[in-house]
Amino acid sequence: MGSFSRIALQGSIRGLFSSLLLVFLFYTMTSGLPASAADGPSACRTPVARVVSIQGTVERQAAGQTGWSPVTRLDAPLCDGDRLRTGPTSRSALFVQPESLIRIDRNTTIAVSQISDETLIEFFQDAVRPVSSNSCGAGYFISRFPKKFKVKAPHLSAAVEGTEFLLALSCDMDRVSVFEGKVLASQTAGGGQSVLLEAGQTASAGPGEAPVIKLNIKPEDAVQWVVYYPPITLPDANIEEDCRNVASDRRAPCLVARAERLLRAGHVDEARNQINDAIAIAPQSSDAKALQSIISLVRNEKSEALRLANEAVEADPRSAPAWLALSYAQQSDFKLEAALTSAQHAVEITPNNSLALARVAELQLSLGWNREAEKTAKQAVAANASESRAHMILGFVHLAQIKVKEAREDFEAAIERDSSDPLPRLGLGLAIIRDGNLGDGREQLEIAVALDPTNSLLRSYVGKAYYEENTKERDQLATTQFGLSKDIDPKDPTPWFYDAILEQSQNRPVEALMDLQKSVELNDNRAVDRSRLLLDQDFAARSADLARVYSDIGMPEPALAQASQSLNVDPASPSAHRFLADTYASLPRHEIARASELLQSQLRQPRSSVPLQAQLANDQLSFLFRGAGPTTLGLTDFNSLFDRNRGALAADVLVGDNDTLGHQVIVGGSFEHGSVAFSHFHFDTNGFRPNNDNRRETYDAYFGVQVDDRTGFQAEITHTSEQFGDLMIRFDPARFDAFVRNTSELDQVRIGVRHQPTPNSEILVSYIAQDRSAAALFPPTDVLSVDTHSTKIEAQHVLKLDNVAFVSGISEFDGQVTEDIFGLLVFDS
Repeated sequence: MGSFSRIALQGSIRGLFSSLLLVFLFYTMTSGLPASAADGPSACRTPVARVVSIQGTVERQAAGQTGWSPVTRLDAPLCDGDRLRTGPTSRSALFVQPESLIRIDRNTTIAVSQISDETLIEFFQDAVRPVSSNSCGAGYFISRFPKKFKVKAPHLSAAVEGTEFLLALSCDMDRVSVFEGKVLASQTAGGGQSVLLEAGQTASAGPGEAPVIKLNIKPEDAVQWVVYYPPITLPDANIEEDCRNVASDRRAPCLVARAERLLRAGHVDEARNQINDAIAIAPQSSDAKALQSIISLVRNEKSEALRLANEAVEADPRSAPAWLALSYAQQSDFKLEAALTSAQHAVEITPNNSLALARVAELQLSLGWNREAEKTAKQAVAANASESRAHMILGFVHLAQIKVKEAREDFEAAIERDSSDPLPRLGLGLAIIRDGNLGDGREQLEIAVALDPTNSLLRSYVGKAYYEENTKERDQLATTQFGLSKDIDPKDPTPWFYDAILEQSQNRPVEALMDLQKSVELNDNRAVDRSRLLLDQDFAARSADLARVYSDIGMPEPALAQASQSLNVDPASPSAHRFLADTYASLPRHEIARASELLQSQLRQPRSSVPLQAQLANDQLSFLFRGAGPTTLGLTDFNSLFDRNRGALAADVLVGDNDTLGHQVIVGGSFEHGSVAFSHFHFDTNGFRPNNDNRRETYDAYFGVQVDDRTGFQAEITHTSEQFGDLMIRFDPARFDAFVRNTSELDQVRIGVRHQPTPNSEILVSYIAQDRSAAALFPPTDVLSVDTHSTKIEAQHVLKLDNVAFVSGISEFDGQVTEDIFGLLVFDS
């Protein structure tokens, strides 16, 4: 038995040794394979960049190797000295540590390396690959922070520290165009002469030429290849490379299909050529006119886009792409309902068209029909699970329904299917921020900006993310992004609004007031993405914020007038009700009005880190201004998503004469579907005369949960105790009662429910139970004691139509009051 065991053991050892040897040999033979280097997560220990967008053919060459291998996986790492190249109809994007992004055009070969504290991007001209249109590559660079950043091309080099610029290579010349910040452009060879470029300037240089500033530029003209064009047909993998080889009756459709493929890759000029060739063959080509409409729309030629889309529908009423193009054009013309009808026509023509279904869901969401949008978006995903846009729209629907986990999964699925679309990156970033991770969410928003630098909305939200990080450097970045957003789309109120919030936080109330007024003035321009109902809600929220700024700069009358105007437009505005409650808290004899406004605000308020109202009269609740603004989600307003999972603390102390001391502490926190808060308030003063002392103490606990996008529940428990003497102020200051003493105790339980059965109606239900005991002592003989137990149930219904709102309600009150008067008889013996 022992001999057999020894032989078996020796055999096992030999087998193990052989296996290890085979593994070692296999590793040695395959360690240099480019495929593993391209996509493997451990391709290098310290990657200097990662690939965040892949469109078409993207290849990587590892440092020190000669072979190229395809990059097929997002977030594939690039090591120091690696090269990356794109094909003739391809694009890519890189995220370079610490905070730099590069958008790479077709026919581009670059190398990424880091030397000490400097990142170096080097461009190469690949003579082996065919080059079209005299283009040898281009890159759009966004460099925010700290490390030095240098770009080297055959004829030009650019040194920057925090800016945005474009470097484009033709086969005999390099060009640098600056969009924000400053760039030092230098001659790569020769004398190394240089020029300093500022925003809006460009310079070019060829062999042996020094760079010269030639002209001013517009971003939309210089970076057409970066712009994202919404698709109106599904991609076709069987498109002929040369449409001249197809049958004559199929030549025009072939040219149109190739044109849309070129548009998807950002090659608008070549796409136009293909479209013109198609129209020359078939002048009434509906799909060709539809593509022309999309190009005009992206170039902000709205009337031309609408004309071309109508012609496309007239040419072929059975063309789904024509109806989709008309839908986009009608939306740009502020006709959301008509745009929805056109998209529904496209679905009727092609019932399983995922693009058409996704378009219907997108417009339903813009109109506030979240449930219907979810149903339609799920149909779009089921019709074609490989289409990115269906997943993206479903993600935004889930965000609006506060289903953050599902939304993240949807956006990740959309990015996996089309990493060139900036909107899924925007949605993913917002979902991550909502989960409480501001840094990672902001990174996704920066990637979205790199994928479409000409999009005003993306810049507004990346600026908002910078501002939320609450540092001086980030605030400067936010200001820059808001400025760029204003330049890109002067009619968009969003950057003006967020810039005002930033200025308010920096104690610049006059500038904040001017920007808020501009935001309110431009509010209706968002009708392109928001229904009239949602626009009214936005207007009311912005007006309430404007009222708060008026109040902060010492103009109470305009503040109250602005808040009243806000409520006239939207009686259900939580911002306006909250502002009035804050205002009434500092006014005498307004306690009942304050309590009413505060209750209405609390019942309607979105999830908030600090949902309780502070009690000190001099508190203007400036810490709440960061969360100001519209609260209803849509495809262009995500303000409420920045109210992320986090804790908050607010504390105030008041010290005055006559031993006056007050303090308040509010600690709160928010989680995925709700918030909690606890507060303690104490105030004590001896008063300005005998028996004028007053002591008050309040404890409050609040819990709220947002069940879904339509229903919210909240509960609050309050305990207040008070002791005071004679507080009444009479005509004759010498007249007062020097002996009367008062005490009171209040315990209150409040439960509230808010439900929106439809986007334009709202139901509020409030239940309040109180136990109050009060006593007054009139020395030396009389005591008055009052005990009250009451319950109150109220319901309110608000119905909002185009230009009118109906508010109705019902209330039931039940109370029991017990009064006892005690008198002591005193006999004089």
